[in-house]
Amino acid sequence: MLEIEIDRKQSFSNSLAGDLFVNGLYICRTLELAWWWNENDLSCVPPGNYSAFIRTDKKDGWRIQLSGVPGSRTGVQIHIGNYPKEIKGCVLVGEYCTPGMIWHSGKAYQKLEAACRPHDKTQIQVRFTGILMTPWGDYKSQRDQLLA
Repeated sequence: MLEIEIDRKQSFSNSLAGDLFVNGLYICRTLELAWWWNENDLSCVPPGNYSAFIRTDKKDGWRIQLSGVPGSRTGVQIHIGNYPKEIKGCVLVGEYCTPGMIWHSGKAYQKLEAACRPHDKTQIQVRFTGILMTPWGDYKSQRDQLLA
């Protein structure tokens, strides 16, 4: 089984930055939208474990899509991008983050694909840990409820 962990560590006014690990090895940084109570296309993914699979039908030819995200959340993916406006509830990857942007997404995406490619046909588990921030601060009670 391929295990991916996204550990959210830093908040900006409208987004969260974290670290992405594949089978315990650091690969890159991540950028997601802030927590908006799991609203479709507006919120980061709730903390927890999700099954995932590789999609090859998009223009980039390879990306990871999550299954079983609660609510009406479909099409949640890990993919290339640089700005929060390019996120519809998904996860962007890059080499480093600054407020409102993730840099060198293409390079990070190549690293992620190289780490995952040998496991394309195996089960994939994606785990989201770390902080859960709204644009107004940590929403600890909501995070605790989701993890219970």
